[in-house]
Amino acid sequence: MSGFSDFLKKKKDENQQDEVNWNHIKSDWLQQVKLFMNQIEAWLHTAQEDRMIDIKEKRIMLQEEHLGLYDAPSLVLAIEKEEIEIQPIGRLIIGAKGRIDIISSYAKYIVLYLDDREWVYRKETDHGKFTDFTKENFEKILEDLL
Repeated sequence: MSGFSDFLKKKKDENQQDEVNWNHIKSDWLQQVKLFMNQIEAWLHTAQEDRMIDIKEKRIMLQEEHLGLYDAPSLVLAIEKEEIEIQPIGRLIIGAKGRIDIISSYAKYIVLYLDDREWVYRKETDHGKFTDFTKENFEKILEDLL
């Protein structure tokens, strides 16, 4: 092989190593969404047992460049006559590793997934800093959305 052929082979090998594994990214994202939804259900378990809240699991279809069309878990929380939807928006989010929205007829909260399994949130209309997504803060979100 000539020096140029060796050079081209080396470049091809480097590009294959740098290639993004989109299936792995999608799979990891769906796992994080599932864990997020499971955490919400765990936090609301007592309220659900006491029949103060009804939790319905749903599947929604998402379409993202590179990830294609896929279905993802979501939740609908029914509290009295109000419904709150918790639904993933997407994995390919600038500045984060994913986004989930919490929505009622009154307002919307944006929840972002960051590195190290950390979730943060802010109200859609608040253009300030994001806050840690904890059980206590989730309860405050629900109070605001109702």
